[in-house]
Amino acid sequence: MQKPYIRNHQFNLIQNETAYLGRTIRTSPDASVIEAIRYSVSTKILAAFPELTDAQRELLQFIANLSEEQEFQDYLEALSAFRIGFPEVTEQLIRDLFPKHKKLKLPDPSVQQDYSYTYFGWPDIATNKMFLIYEIQGELIGIEGKYSLNHKKDVCAFCKGFGEVALFTANSRKKIAGSPDYYKAVGNYICFKSHECNSRITDPSGLERFFKDVREN
Repeated sequence: MQKPYIRNHQFNLIQNETAYLGRTIRTSPDASVIEAIRYSVSTKILAAFPELTDAQRELLQFIANLSEEQEFQDYLEALSAFRIGFPEVTEQLIRDLFPKHKKLKLPDPSVQQDYSYTYFGWPDIATNKMFLIYEIQGELIGIEGKYSLNHKKDVCAFCKGFGEVALFTANSRKKIAGSPDYYKAVGNYICFKSHECNSRITDPSGLERFFKDVREN
């Protein structure tokens, strides 16, 4: 039996590519165009997985054989069985990751093995801070920072989607040259509502780069 191997951002990508292929089949009268899109979609999906077994590759590639809407739905449903859930988020874990915040307002604790999260984030309005949790090399890492809502919609640095964003600024571990009492600040515009960001993200490189910059010594 195959083990789960599809992360949230990868499943989002598969959903996007499946929808793209479906639209092409419905709207294009050119068979050569449809075949080209089939190849492109299959190639893009496989490229999102650095390592695959033969069985995993075969299942993902099956998208190139689909034509009907029900077939696409069945394909996504079959892949759902192999999604990797987000590590369990408990109250104790949050307190361990953010020990300085004894009165931190905790988020909804229902995110336990949830499949729709690449990272977990929430704002604490009382302190005007935002908290993010992400898994790096099997370890859950937490970072915190101030946020300032942008009154205009903009592009999120994590999911590349256009929507309601906040400027999230966190202090890194690296001190500013010539100012040993001050730490380098790292900031980016990110989705204010993390669940919307998680529903769009197809590449975690921007998220990982941000965590790396904040944790840089």
